[in-house]
Amino acid sequence: MIEKVPAHRSVLLGINHSSMWEEAIRARKSPEPTYFIKPGWVVLNKPKGFVKLSYSAIATDDRGYPLIPDLASYQEAIYWYVMMKLNFPKFVNGSLGGKSKFNY
Repeated sequence: MIEKVPAHRSVLLGINHSSMWEEAIRARKSPEPTYFIKPGWVVLNKPKGFVKLSYSAIATDDRGYPLIPDLASYQEAIYWYVMMKLNFPKFVNGSLGGKSKFNY
């Protein structure tokens, strides 16, 4: 589905009314396609055509949490990280079996 991108003057000028946006509008007559990125927008100097976008992103599940690769090394690293986080307070208190070097 192709969506139209609003490109009227008030959107392009933004809050601070920067002249960069006006210069980009004037550059529409340039034969070479140009663009600039405004947060949430890609502004082009051509009124018609297609844009091919490519981006890198972290794979996420349905709720937006990052997915963990299905590799044994990742699973083992996560296991030991969780074990360390759960057992560190016991270690500091001396109830894990080791002698604590911390004086709390």
